[in-house]
Amino acid sequence: MEIGFKIFEDFLSLISSNNVIEVFPSASYGIPLLKEVHVNFTLFDRKHKTDQLDAICCALTAWCYFNDKYQAIGDPDEGQIIVPKM
Repeated sequence: MEIGFKIFEDFLSLISSNNVIEVFPSASYGIPLLKEVHVNFTLFDRKHKTDQLDAICCALTAWCYFNDKYQAIGDPDEGQIIVPKM
């Protein structure tokens, strides 16, 4: 976690914080909107399938954010996690 926070701080120093969102794929998996997405699993690497699914989930969550179909969870002063709107 400490390394993650350090990377996040370094990243924020490079860009405007208005362009950064934090997502947590496990929090987004249960959202009905994402259950409608069909993925061709033959394109996946067996060793990294979970990571690849998480990446797709994060990308879809970012799409929801930029299309105003999201909700923010947590304290705005401490940082919020973005999940698709139910």
